[in-house]
Amino acid sequence: MNSKINFNPKQINKKLLSVLPKRAQDVLVKRYGLDKDAEKQTLESIGSSYGITRERVRQIEDYAIRSIRKSDEYKNIGSYFDQLKALIEALGGVVSETELLNQAANSESLRNHVH
Repeated sequence: MNSKINFNPKQINKKLLSVLPKRAQDVLVKRYGLDKDAEKQTLESIGSSYGITRERVRQIEDYAIRSIRKSDEYKNIGSYFDQLKALIEALGGVVSETELLNQAANSESLRNHVH
């Protein structure tokens, strides 16, 4: 099966991240590997770069995700979730995370944006 999504996850994430303060954006980008090198960083490594604890990084990450979910930008992306749901259904309704990401995106960097 060669189903792909019909939207650019990087652009969607850019819109969602735009509702956050710079540091919260940076934490999510580093934590989920949303930058060019697609390298996911640990709470410890992110904390070290800011001189803060892992717990503080986790709090910033939690704040950022909650803020995104409350934003108007998040409310406007429902059709993209519908596309992912349709892809899951096309794959039989139950699919491993790895298989879904492989079907939805063709590079590690892009898979991080879908994930």
